[in-house]
Amino acid sequence: MVAKASIRTYSVDSDLVARRRQQIAVGAARVLVKKAFDATTVREIAKACGMSPGTIYHYIGSKEDIIDLVLSHGEAHYKPFFEKADVYLKMLNATQALKQAIEDYYRKVDSRQDFLLFCYQEAKNMSPRQLGTLLDWDRSVVDVFRRLLDKGCASGEFVIDDVRLVANRIVSDSAMWVVRRWFLRKHCTLEEYIDQEIQFILRAISRDKGVYNEG
Repeated sequence: MVAKASIRTYSVDSDLVARRRQQIAVGAARVLVKKAFDATTVREIAKACGMSPGTIYHYIGSKEDIIDLVLSHGEAHYKPFFEKADVYLKMLNATQALKQAIEDYYRKVDSRQDFLLFCYQEAKNMSPRQLGTLLDWDRSVVDVFRRLLDKGCASGEFVIDDVRLVANRIVSDSAMWVVRRWFLRKHCTLEEYIDQEIQFILRAISRDKGVYNEG
């Protein structure tokens, strides 16, 4: 995704720069899910980060760099998911690997809800390069589930007409937990939502329709 080193900074302390930019990314995402990027001032973002505008500009070159920081922070947050998914793909049967990957990904989404909302709301304000970065990340997530589903089809555990469509369905349902949280949280917990999603997917794709009840 975005290379942080490409963003101008006046600090020569790389560790400090990394900490401050993470602070900016988290604070900015929290503000920008409530107010559009174009309508939000650097002063408002700085306040959410516990910084002054001058301090913000010590670590970035322009307001637009803040979008890059939020995207980079999101990439770092999801890196463990991709690493674990590779392990599941190699070590577990397809059914168990898919169940574990869904649980891991949905928990990642829940723990960084502002990032996902930011991506949905601010895509229209991103530069072509930033939008390309976001779409590459999204395709990478879908590809994880596509590979897991392909494994299940190859082993005979799953019967799927359109693997990519099912992979996209899994990813879009994770986003629903965030974009419709005002409704869903009145009816179920995250754990219940994950369990229902796993059962729904396995009920639809498993050759053995009873497999979704396995632990």
